[in-house]
Amino acid sequence: MVDLTLIGAFALWEQASQPLQWSVVLGGSLAAAVLDVSRRRIPNALTVPLWAGGVAWAAATGGAGGAADALAGCVLAMIPCVMLFLLARGGAGDAKIMGAMGAWLGVVNSLVMLAGVSLAGLLLAGMWSGRRGQFRTVAVNVGHYFLGLSVHVLGRLGSQGTPSPPITADRVPPMPFGLAIFAGACLAAIGVFLWRA
Repeated sequence: MVDLTLIGAFALWEQASQPLQWSVVLGGSLAAAVLDVSRRRIPNALTVPLWAGGVAWAAATGGAGGAADALAGCVLAMIPCVMLFLLARGGAGDAKIMGAMGAWLGVVNSLVMLAGVSLAGLLLAGMWSGRRGQFRTVAVNVGHYFLGLSVHVLGRLGSQGTPSPPITADRVPPMPFGLAIFAGACLAAIGVFLWRA
């Protein structure tokens, strides 16, 4: 039987320092939310040190398994936002802050965080578009993007490329997704601590 902690699968999940990990993640995501709302961007000056600190901390406390868990958590947390950046005009800063948070959390906590951020993102997007009277338009666009992503992933697009959105970006102002990232991280932290209690 393979000891998964040796390959880093649960190295950060089994740490006794979960409160420290989540405190750093919540602080970083709060800073990202404030910057995203005020400046409409999440700068590298926040994401790069947060990522480097997470990887260094994981390696120092969990050795090679901790570093592997941090890097895997980083990649896992970034994937959805990278896809949104490539296919749906999401922000690159969103992907970078998610990756930095994933480096602090590792694979297991990153999965929980992704669930929280997804839920918060859907709720906040609904409220954001509803406030602007564009809920139906945004719902159609979300369905359009998911259909386009599915077709793209399945390789059935051929030479047509990724479908463009049915409306232009200036008609529906983009929501600062840093808010959803912070709210989702809070939900995830509460869920993890309730589970572990």
